[in-house]
Amino acid sequence: MGMTALSLLVVGYLWISKEFQSTSQQSDDMKEQYLEMTKTHIKTEVDKVINYIAFRQSQTRQLLETMIRSRTYEAVAIGNHL
Repeated sequence: MGMTALSLLVVGYLWISKEFQSTSQQSDDMKEQYLEMTKTHIKTEVDKVINYIAFRQSQTRQLLETMIRSRTYEAVAIGNHL
């Protein structure tokens, strides 16, 4: 009976040890997946912001050019009437 109990304890210990290692590995894998997903999400959001800034700069540049052109025409018109 003693040998059977010892055998069961050893087998039980080995099984529990293997399950713990497996669970630990799964946990590490899940952490890595989460980290990669988070990095991808952050990169996507940063790219969106960069594109938005470029878009707004383009709009601002066009508006500024239009305003300068308009003011230049006004100045020429005023100069022609002097």
